[in-house]
Amino acid sequence: MENNYAIRNLKEAQEHLGEIIKILENSNNLEPLRNGYLSAYFREVYWHINCVWNCRNMPQEVIDRANGDDYDKLCDFPKDIDA
Repeated sequence: MENNYAIRNLKEAQEHLGEIIKILENSNNLEPLRNGYLSAYFREVYWHINCVWNCRNMPQEVIDRANGDDYDKLCDFPKDIDA
């Protein structure tokens, strides 16, 4: 994997974490975490981090050729975690 690809994905994860933090800072409690509203944000964070982790030993050409289901498998949210 190319360094720029990893950095871009980690920065996107960081942006989503920032959005989660802002939502929680504007709330007086953890209700946004309980009502499932933030599930999409957490899925995005995980997607970007998992993509970097799972692709860390892959040549960039292999990553670039992946599409559809193949690419989703590299980055997908675990099925055994309740959202």
